[in-house]
Amino acid sequence: MAASEAFDNEWLRSMGGAGPIPRLWEALQADGGRPGPACAAAFQALYAQLDTALIGLRTLAEGLAGQEPGAGQEADPAWLAPWLQSLARLGPWQDAVGRTQETQAALHRYTTAYSECAAALLETVRAGLQDLERQLGEAADDPEGTLPQSCQELHRWWVAAGEARHDALLGSERWATAFGRLTNATTELIGSCQAQLDAGLRHLDLPNREDFIDTQRRLVQLERERRGSAGSEEIEALRAEIARLREEVATLRRQSEGHDSP
Repeated sequence: MAASEAFDNEWLRSMGGAGPIPRLWEALQADGGRPGPACAAAFQALYAQLDTALIGLRTLAEGLAGQEPGAGQEADPAWLAPWLQSLARLGPWQDAVGRTQETQAALHRYTTAYSECAAALLETVRAGLQDLERQLGEAADDPEGTLPQSCQELHRWWVAAGEARHDALLGSERWATAFGRLTNATTELIGSCQAQLDAGLRHLDLPNREDFIDTQRRLVQLERERRGSAGSEEIEALRAEIARLREEVATLRRQSEGHDSP
């Protein structure tokens, strides 16, 4: 066995058979090194996996779109909304219910934005696989074409095809809009969860994030005041020392004048 072949087999074993490329390489070898029925079946199986994931994401997005609260529409179930409205009229519960509803809305927006970005990425992966299948077919039909001679080389073909599609997606208006929504929704959800956590800690009489920030501000202020106080004390000490020296000089002058007089 050649050294390169042994290294390739070892690299293939290190992959553990996981991922699409080892399976495609095994199918390509089963076809005798040229795309055939086994390779086509392997591609179809990978397409089916991606299609299943895409269907799940689209179903989730459609379900979330149907549940999205609009103007005058309650975010909670019909049977729960009247109870929450009644609780919201009670002073002690008003803030808590409002925070809970804001967190639910933020989570809804985050899940919607995340599913949109994930679907776009999966579509890009599927398009990259289609490009790889097309490139293998073109190389097989070209008398001067060269097919991958190792699993690592096939992996490089796949990475190149996928990166081209990925770069195209990142430069598109669709991704800019979707990722912008995801970024805003993530920031909103984190802020809402922090507000919920701070309120819960405050309810348990425990220090929360705001308390730590306030304590840090107070420490900074005390440090400034201490430095200012130390400076004032030092100035007062210098003034007292100057006054004492002046008094000593005056005393020495008086003594000197007394000795000089007849």
